[in-house]
Amino acid sequence: MLELRLTASDPAGFRDSVRALHAAGHRRIILWPDNELAREAARQAKELGCDARLEVPAAAAAPERGPPPCVLLAETDPVRLSRQLLELTDLRDGVVVAPRTRHAFDARPLFLISIPKAGTHLLYTLAEAFGYVPGIVCPEWPRPRHWYCVEYSNSHTRATDFFIDTVRRSPFGNRHHPFGASPALFIYRNPLDILVSEANYYHRDGNAIFGGYLRSRSFEERLLTLIDDPWLFGSFRDRMAGFIAWLEFSNVIPVSFEELVGARGGGDDAIQRRLIWSLQLKLHVPGTPETFAAQVFDTESATFNAGLIGAHREKFGAAAMTRFLGLPQDFMRALGYSADASSGPARFPSRAEEFIRRPVRVDEATFQDTPILMETGFHGRDIVRYRGRFYGTRGEDLATLTGFQLSMLPSATELAPLRHKLARATVLGGRLRHLLIRALRSIGA
Repeated sequence: MLELRLTASDPAGFRDSVRALHAAGHRRIILWPDNELAREAARQAKELGCDARLEVPAAAAAPERGPPPCVLLAETDPVRLSRQLLELTDLRDGVVVAPRTRHAFDARPLFLISIPKAGTHLLYTLAEAFGYVPGIVCPEWPRPRHWYCVEYSNSHTRATDFFIDTVRRSPFGNRHHPFGASPALFIYRNPLDILVSEANYYHRDGNAIFGGYLRSRSFEERLLTLIDDPWLFGSFRDRMAGFIAWLEFSNVIPVSFEELVGARGGGDDAIQRRLIWSLQLKLHVPGTPETFAAQVFDTESATFNAGLIGAHREKFGAAAMTRFLGLPQDFMRALGYSADASSGPARFPSRAEEFIRRPVRVDEATFQDTPILMETGFHGRDIVRYRGRFYGTRGEDLATLTGFQLSMLPSATELAPLRHKLARATVLGGRLRHLLIRALRSIGA
C-alpha cells in the first residue's frame, strides 16, 4: 500500500516521523537529499536498528524484492520538493514522508475546471476527499484548502472566455487573478461519451434551461442536434475547442474521466490508484490512494446517468457517427482520443501518461505589492487594490504611504463592503453639509 505523509520541516518533525515508522515495523528507510536534516534522521534511524540510506529517491521506485521502502524527503524548498515527489510516481508500495511547505494542499487554494458531462461531480468528490473545502465562487483573495471555480459558480469555464473576454473587461489585464498562482484540476473525457451523456441528460425537465429545445426529439435526433446544430448549439467541435487550451497551462493538471472512474465505471482500479497517487504527489495531499479511490465513484450524484466508459459504442448509430466524423477531428487528437474504429476500443486517452508525468508550475508573481486601479470616480474616489485590501483614494500613491497613512484611508478586504462604506460616507457627508447650511442660514437670519 502507498501512503504520503507530511511532517514539520524541522529536526523534531523528522525525529517523530522516524520513530513512527519504526514503531509501525518499517526497517528500510531512504533519505534524500544529502543535507543535515537527512543525516540527522538517518543517524536516529540507524540507532533504532533501521537500514537507513542516503540515496536518490527515484531508486525507491525501482522493482526490488524485500519489504517496501520508506522514503524521507528532507528538501524544504517547495519547488525542489515538488520535483522530487513527482519522481516517485512509479512507486508501487511504501511510505513517503515529506516536509510540509507552502505547496501543501492546505497551504494554497485549488481551482476546478470541467467540460460539461465529463465527470464534474467526480472531480468535486475527489477534491473534497483530498480535504479541500468547497469555496466555489472565488473571492479576491481565496482561502487555502478551499476549491473554487475560475469564474462565478460554474466550473465549466471555457479557456477562451477566461483568457480573452474576461481579460479584455478586467483591470490590469486580469493578471492579479489568483488562478495563475494556484494549481488547478481539469477533467476531460472522450467527447463521444460526452455527447451520449448530453443526449441522456439535457432534455429532462429542470436539467438545463434549454431543455425544451431537445425535449420533443428522440435520442438519435438529440444526438444529431448536439453534434451540429445551425440554430442553438452550433458545432460540437467548436464547443469542445473552447476547453482545449486548459491542457497546455503549466499550473493545470489534466485528469481524464476514464482514469479516474475506476473499475466500477468501466475503467481500471490500478490505473485509478496510480492517477490519484500522482495527484497526491503534485498537490502534496497526505493519505493513501485506496482511501481516496473508495470515495470517488458516487452513483447518488444529481447529474449521474451511467458513469461508464465507452457508452458511445452502443448508443451511436451510423447517422450520428457519420455526422461526428464530418467534424474536424483536431479536438479529438488534442484530447488524446480517436473516433476511428480501426484503431481499436482504446479506453484511455493517449496523452494520459504525458499529463501524469508533467510537473505543476505556478506563477510566482501575485502583484500583492502593486497598487492596481480597479475603479475610478466611485463617489469621488478611486478604488485601488493593494496588499490584501481595497482602498478608496483621491490620487494617493499607496506604495509611498506609511502603514499609519494607509490606515487613515477607507478600506475593506472585499469590494462590496468598501463600496457600501464610500456610498454611506457620501450620504452622511451630504446630510452634514445640509445641516451646516441650515445652521449658517439661521445664524445669518
